[in-house]
Amino acid sequence: MGLAPSTSRQDPRKTAVARCLSQFFNTLNTLAKPHAASCVASLAAPAVRIADLLANGVSSRHNGCPRRDLFVQRALHTVNSMKKTSLLIWFAFVACVLGVSPAGAADNTPPPGFVALFNGKDLSGWKGLVENPPKRAEMTSEQLALAQQKADNQVREHWKAEDGVLVFDGKGASLCTAEDYGDFELLVDWKILPKGDSGIYLRGSPQVQIWDPEVSAPQKGIGSGALFNNKKHPSRPLVVADNPVGEWNTFRIRMVGDKVSVWLNDKLVVDNVVMENYWDRDKPIDPAGQIELQNHGNLLFFKNIYLKEL
Repeated sequence: MGLAPSTSRQDPRKTAVARCLSQFFNTLNTLAKPHAASCVASLAAPAVRIADLLANGVSSRHNGCPRRDLFVQRALHTVNSMKKTSLLIWFAFVACVLGVSPAGAADNTPPPGFVALFNGKDLSGWKGLVENPPKRAEMTSEQLALAQQKADNQVREHWKAEDGVLVFDGKGASLCTAEDYGDFELLVDWKILPKGDSGIYLRGSPQVQIWDPEVSAPQKGIGSGALFNNKKHPSRPLVVADNPVGEWNTFRIRMVGDKVSVWLNDKLVVDNVVMENYWDRDKPIDPAGQIELQNHGNLLFFKNIYLKEL
């Protein structure tokens, strides 16, 4: 999500401006979730004004004239003049204009109250998948330790941190949090390619669905975000809210007790629905368990994975 003026490949000024604005709105989106959509929508006209000011600033710098501060000041004045503009927007804009990399500052840096489950650098805090919860419960501590070591070695071959993104090559097994969680709110950005398929297991149980709506099952046109494995309770999203395949999407997942709500790209797709225990449907879902990024045999991308325990 973002607003930026059209760019020309022949004009480096416009390209630089578009990049700066894109970073600005992406930063705003990351920090202001889940209310970013309404904020960004109100910024279209000021964005054009800011683009003009920044274009002049970029032009001056390219001509060797150190007038950056003047244009920054005028651009900030434009932002400040917007009605009901928060300090959040100020800081996001200043970070972009002053050369502080918004991507580096925002990506994998948790908003207040959250912790980052993925640090953008390596697999710290994650582990490989060992069987399913009932089978793990049957293992001795020694058996589980050996199986976990094997799973951890395998998962490192297929899940990598690349430029701040958690990338899965489509082989191997799912990736799991090293810790178990009960009630929580989870934010995660994800991206798939055509025919992509994945999901996020909550408390070790499937799943908040991720897939390409064009090839979704059991019929084409079903969006991501729903509790696909439910049998008694709703298993389809309220709306199709997926961004085009190949673009980033954002989940906000809230789980309290056995009830789950899911927002996809700021749209409610699951409204306080019971998540069933896939492993034993006669029992409620476990009170706590690991979060899993599901392997489904295709290339996957994740970043900005934040969690707040409730």
